[in-house]
Amino acid sequence: KQHPGELRFQYQLARSLHKAERLKEAVKFYGKAGAKGFALAQRSYGYLYANGNGVEQDPVKAAKWLHRAAERCDVDAQFTLGMFYAKGQGVDKNEAESLRWYRIAAAQDHADARDRLNGFANLGQYATPETDHASAPSSGVSLNSRDQFEPGDYTAARHIDRLLAKQKSKVVKAFVRKNFQAVLETLRPLAKDGMAPAQTLLGYMYRAGLGVEQSDFEAVDWYRKASRQDDPDAQYLLGYMHQRGFGVPQYFAQALQLYRKSAGQGVAAARVNLGSMYANAQGISRDRDEALAQYFSAAEAGLAGAQHSLAEAYENGHGVPRDLNEALKWYRLAAAQNFALSQNRLGELYGRGKGVARDHGEAAKWYRLAADQGLPDGQYNLASSIAAGRGVTRDPAEAMALYTLAAENGHAEGQLRVALALRKGRGAERSYSDAVIWFQRAAVQCNADAQFQLASMYRLGQGVAKASPAEELKWLKLAAEQDHAEALQALSVRYADGRGVKKDPAKALKSMRRAAARGHSSAQFNLAEVYAQGRDAVPQDYSKAAEWYRKAALQGNRKAQYELAQLYREGLGVARSYVEAVMWFSQAAERGELLAQHSLATAYRLGAGVQRDYGEAVSWYRKAAEKGETGSQRDLGLHYLRGEGVLQDYIQARLWLGLAAANGDTQAEKALRRLEKKMTPNQIAETERLEQKYLPDDS
Repeated sequence: KQHPGELRFQYQLARSLHKAERLKEAVKFYGKAGAKGFALAQRSYGYLYANGNGVEQDPVKAAKWLHRAAERCDVDAQFTLGMFYAKGQGVDKNEAESLRWYRIAAAQDHADARDRLNGFANLGQYATPETDHASAPSSGVSLNSRDQFEPGDYTAARHIDRLLAKQKSKVVKAFVRKNFQAVLETLRPLAKDGMAPAQTLLGYMYRAGLGVEQSDFEAVDWYRKASRQDDPDAQYLLGYMHQRGFGVPQYFAQALQLYRKSAGQGVAAARVNLGSMYANAQGISRDRDEALAQYFSAAEAGLAGAQHSLAEAYENGHGVPRDLNEALKWYRLAAAQNFALSQNRLGELYGRGKGVARDHGEAAKWYRLAADQGLPDGQYNLASSIAAGRGVTRDPAEAMALYTLAAENGHAEGQLRVALALRKGRGAERSYSDAVIWFQRAAVQCNADAQFQLASMYRLGQGVAKASPAEELKWLKLAAEQDHAEALQALSVRYADGRGVKKDPAKALKSMRRAAARGHSSAQFNLAEVYAQGRDAVPQDYSKAAEWYRKAALQGNRKAQYELAQLYREGLGVARSYVEAVMWFSQAAERGELLAQHSLATAYRLGAGVQRDYGEAVSWYRKAAEKGETGSQRDLGLHYLRGEGVLQDYIQARLWLGLAAANGDTQAEKALRRLEKKMTPNQIAETERLEQKYLPDDS
């Protein structure tokens, strides 16, 4: 009640009501916060409709609210949308759209989404390893204290190897041909007869959805049967299902027990997941030493993912002393097993010269190895190297092809690069409509630059049906929520002007402050102006004004440089210093600020903060006068009239005094009247001819 505009309070109240099973009240507040764009509330509202909690079950409404949350970068909503499209729940069943949302979520390290992608992997829709469980997860999944090996990474090849020779031959041939029905025909009788490896592989088929409708429940059933026979692979896989709550309620204690049994029989991947549970205090007290011990054990057993995790620990000093040499050792061991993440990271270390001598050629070599395995980061990094010609021959066409490949694999920065190329027509044929598609794909991954660009497209009506202030504002706000400086500045201007939104000086000032804090020079200048003028309910404060003018000035903002110079000249908010004033006037003048050019010329004329020099004064007056600066036109005329810094010249004097007088300068008018009494008709006529060059064209 005290903070009706604070959406997070409405959401938190809704959650509290939800936990207290006061569902109707929870629905009300989820709806209020969701309607105003709070993503967590939108997702929760969607879940209520999906499950019929507090509202009538409505999959269509559920999908609608999940879409809204997904567009606001809620990764859980994005993953759930993937499931909705896979099942046709509230939306038309669409495998491609399901895959798209899974990839978006997986690109943001959503472990469940990575799980689903591994199902697609085995259908040839996503890169998949072809060796045993010690090989690299092809999806590019990082294994660190947050992650575990996933069943999809524990490949079918591992299970097939454990079948009898005759059965193995049949299954291998069927797998190669992607004839999963033939695989199932071979496996089902063996599984029913109690052969543990066949039961494990059949569970894997259900888990990945190979030849059958994907079903975690069926997978668990077959894993459990094999596990009861003490099958180490089944124990590992069933442990994973318990740890993640797939097909069974999440049960950490059971997961720990199964992982320990599996690890005791030599399954290194189980050790990694054990390590993860120790690191994250899942069903057991947090114990980083034990977590590292498990990782070490798996790494020394040759598990590439564990080696990569260990390398990350040494590189960042997580649980072990920071040691780049040790990190490089483990990265190289994993990379030698074609672990794409390690190959890419080695490339980054060589590219930055971190722990090794900088070598762009070596960096590009490792990027290419990772890229060839389908790792989006590797594809993007290789594209950047080729685009810049770092360590490889510059080839814009190949770079764009790789950026596009990374983009298609869900890499947000790659999507942004492709979109910018399409928008500008550089490296690709210009297409605003295609640019919008790629901006949108990056934007839903919370790429703030893409969100800002998308706002610009809606403002200009480029690649969209028509310009839309509402859509522009939506994407500006999303980018601003991530402290995107340009978006914050744009919002500030809109709230100040009332363009597309209700005029709101308080919101304008809030966005301005945030943009200024993020280093946006225009926002810093505008904030300085607020302090200098004492407006928008902010007390006048020249010292604060000087502070913000200086921040903007140091970034080359010429207006800020001019205003800071004025504060030094007048001694407002800073100790008076004509020398400092001249320094800042000079910088602004060199950047073309007309008033700074005039002030610098005056400093040279008066010898204020610099040695008097009429020649320099005339030079700067002329630069500003030729661009129409009235005071400079007047003073340049006076220099010609008096012969100071130039030869006395009545024609030039009348020319510049006349231009200043035409602009309303009364001092120039008086001097002009006195001058004309001394001039001949021919001189006046010549002046009038010269004036045509500077007078505006009325035609």
